[in-house]
Amino acid sequence: MAPKPIAIDLPSTPSEWRKMARNEAIPAPSNARLNAMTAEERAALHLKENPINLSLRDLGGWPSASSMTKPHFLTTRILWQFVTKDQLHKRIIDKVSKTATACAKITSRAMTWTLIAMFTPTAMTSPPSGTRSHGGPVVPGLDGPADDDDSGEDELSSLSAAERSQFSSLHETVSGQSESSALTPDEWSLAEGEDQAAKLDWSHLKKRLDFFLGRANVRSINDGSLRARYTGDVLAVLEVKPIRLIEKGLATLMQMGLEMMTHVLDCEEKKMTKKRYWRISQHFDEIYLTWAEIDDGYIDYLRHGYGSGDTFPFMHLKFVGPFHIHKSQDMEELGHLALSLTVQESQDYTAHISRPYLGTTGQ
Repeated sequence: MAPKPIAIDLPSTPSEWRKMARNEAIPAPSNARLNAMTAEERAALHLKENPINLSLRDLGGWPSASSMTKPHFLTTRILWQFVTKDQLHKRIIDKVSKTATACAKITSRAMTWTLIAMFTPTAMTSPPSGTRSHGGPVVPGLDGPADDDDSGEDELSSLSAAERSQFSSLHETVSGQSESSALTPDEWSLAEGEDQAAKLDWSHLKKRLDFFLGRANVRSINDGSLRARYTGDVLAVLEVKPIRLIEKGLATLMQMGLEMMTHVLDCEEKKMTKKRYWRISQHFDEIYLTWAEIDDGYIDYLRHGYGSGDTFPFMHLKFVGPFHIHKSQDMEELGHLALSLTVQESQDYTAHISRPYLGTTGQ
């Protein structure tokens, strides 16, 4: 039986977004926080205004991602839509060549899904207090390795004018841990077939991104990635959450939206844009596959804000799951999907393998 769509209180279409953005209003922060603000900071809150009339860049008073309100999130213009596994097969996987799909299927049967073994959280129903999944304190511009900055959760916070002037647009920090490309076993080479020109590696090296959008400081930390070996191009990101998606669905999806947004901005900065941006996330004992497609003009909206003649471009996020880590059939299917998509990304990658890798400096 096909899984039922997950009910989420976020817009999935532009028309739903417009309706919601007209009806929602920006809430006030706590009295203590409000009293501590300057007159300029209070004016930037845009209290009781509708998100449809506001720009992400101009809006101050952002809370941390773990406690973000829906009206604030609507200014990101991110749409969420649940897709069934059958729809994913029909729309994407069926486009992969039969040979590539067969290689992926053979590999998924032969391999141990070490991605799960490496990233599975310890048995708990909710994250411990103070971890980045609970939104610990974040110091804007903190320049420490991701693994040494576990309080630096995915965050969207306000910056003062003085703070904004101190930082460049994007800051990337890579963990000091030694990189491991052993997320898949030796059988991984089977998925590459005879196309030895396309070299991709799974890595559990953590990566932190900071992006400054007007008054907002967007920070995310992902737990791994799929990278092109010769260019460093990130083709997919990995993320682990210690609670199931259904437990805090709205808050988690808003946080995931910010994480995907920073990944897209990172690719844009490095001149490595893509048709789709992929993400694999584990939520306790369940895994979801997410991909993003962006409208023309969406990056300009993030960079420059609301302007005259705005056509309301969006980022469309679609996700499929859950794949249960204790069900062998789900894990085989997930392995098939991930490896098939990897082969597809390999084929796309070989088309522009000559692109120079700009690295993380000077971005």
